[in-house]
Amino acid sequence: MKKYLFVLVMSCLTTTMFAQGLGFLKNEARVDMKLNYAEAVIAGYEESNILTFEKDWEKDQAVLFAKMVGLYNDKLGETLPAGNFSNANYTIEVRPTVIQKNGNIVGYFVVLDAAGTELYRSQKFSAKGGTFGTFLNLVGDGMKSTGKVIANIVKKELKK
Repeated sequence: MKKYLFVLVMSCLTTTMFAQGLGFLKNEARVDMKLNYAEAVIAGYEESNILTFEKDWEKDQAVLFAKMVGLYNDKLGETLPAGNFSNANYTIEVRPTVIQKNGNIVGYFVVLDAAGTELYRSQKFSAKGGTFGTFLNLVGDGMKSTGKVIANIVKKELKK
């Protein structure tokens, strides 16, 4: 019986998170954006040991982040600009779960309030990587696509 109650409560909480939408962001001037690789498998590696495969991974994080935020802002910047805004009321935290060698990205994002409470969790999304170039170039293409995908989801949710 306790198991059923637990499953029921958890499914109601999950449904509430999806049903809530992003209406609470409508009057915000900007939103903080972060990348969190904690759940990611990156070309078959966890982030903790990706340096054995890609030596410049840490060095290029600022460039990858800029590509993602740049495309997000190209699409949605006038409505809800994102960036490294530590004093914003909300944070969009992008959580890739798979980054393939061609830069394709599968993941989801959450919106956190200033206290770190999760207010929204997106459904899983897929973003297209590149065709030619180094691994980091292909991932850069995937980050651009990720920014665009997230902007489309946020834009759609804000219209509700």
